[in-house]
Amino acid sequence: KKPNIVMFGADPYGRDLAPRMAADLVCGVTADVTELSVEPETKLVVWSRPAMGGNIMADIVSPDFRPQVGTVRAGTFRYPTYDESRIGEIIDVPVQLGLEDFGTLLKEILPEISDDNPVEEASVIVSGGRGIHSEKEWVQLHELAELLGASVGCSRPIAELGWEKQSHQIGQTGKGVSPKVYFAFGISGAMQHLCAVKADVLIAVNRDAKAPIMETADYAVIADLKTFLPLFIEKIKMIKSEKQ
Repeated sequence: KKPNIVMFGADPYGRDLAPRMAADLVCGVTADVTELSVEPETKLVVWSRPAMGGNIMADIVSPDFRPQVGTVRAGTFRYPTYDESRIGEIIDVPVQLGLEDFGTLLKEILPEISDDNPVEEASVIVSGGRGIHSEKEWVQLHELAELLGASVGCSRPIAELGWEKQSHQIGQTGKGVSPKVYFAFGISGAMQHLCAVKADVLIAVNRDAKAPIMETADYAVIADLKTFLPLFIEKIKMIKSEKQ
């Protein structure tokens, strides 16, 4: 087919297959891409990803070797509007493999614990960071998420404390998300976190008015979470009760 670009999802399969394919074809591969664009003049793909511990965004191009290969994080792009005029073709390529083709013998598959509301698929996310100081406050975040029909996300420190499962960590070392609404409670807004958030509306609640996320947010609320969260939950309950 001699493609110009080969793109994989940055899931366990893509992360395993992309570098193997690139090595066989003697071309580069850009891993864990969070943004994509095309140079108008050269038509080269610009693969953008966090680098230097998430402190910068690196733009990577491949001017000399083909195909251009990259793995793209799930949740990086918003769902596009359906367009009936666009037509694509799916080509199935049958592959026949025997046991002699594998260097590893699969003995057992351990089923993954199912996630009823994964953050990478959620349209509304209620997320919290180190501005939440106790598990009791964290339970309130789950209560709010249930009221809003939202998924609960977290920054890395919360996952490391064990208050939230690792699969709900959002950021450079976690998941990428593209919700319609993203609530950020007590999240400072470091690049390592925000590079993975592509929300239509970002609502930040933080007692530090100078936190970086307050400048990025569409709506910024300066408040102490200890008092704000209970009041906000009661207000949502009241609104839902009135609608019923």
